[in-house]
Amino acid sequence: MPGLNERREDIPLLAAHLLRQLAARTPIAGRFFDGDAPRLSLAFVRALLRRSYATHARELAALVWEALSESTGDRIELPARAAQPANAAESAGDDRHQPHALGAIEDSQAGLSPGAIQACLDEHNGVIEDAWRPLGLSSRHALARLIKKHGLEIRRRAR
Repeated sequence: MPGLNERREDIPLLAAHLLRQLAARTPIAGRFFDGDAPRLSLAFVRALLRRSYATHARELAALVWEALSESTGDRIELPARAAQPANAAESAGDDRHQPHALGAIEDSQAGLSPGAIQACLDEHNGVIEDAWRPLGLSSRHALARLIKKHGLEIRRRAR
């Protein structure tokens, strides 16, 4: 099966599918939908299409989750970290020739902001076993390492 870099026309469709899955598990995501169709900003879609994907669907899932967790309006916007070029050469040049328009992310774990991780943990009541998949991580152990790395809190709500 060809990777995302060879099937760019599928990227918006996959992003919409991932958002529908997140909306089914995360009630807050419902505000970004008109019926079954998610509302995505043009800047976000363009950035997804320009990006070079090393880890394919996991990387796309992490970017979609980060955008979802950081968007404040009624559309899913480009995350602040992703809007900034990775280096000065990118900011000076034409971004159509830059394969890493969302920044130089080696793997999906590096693409997660501490805020996105904390939001997912809070959404899943601090249960690591439930939170690692929506973040697009390879295992619960990867999430545990990121929690430790960023000094995040596991907050549990009283039942």
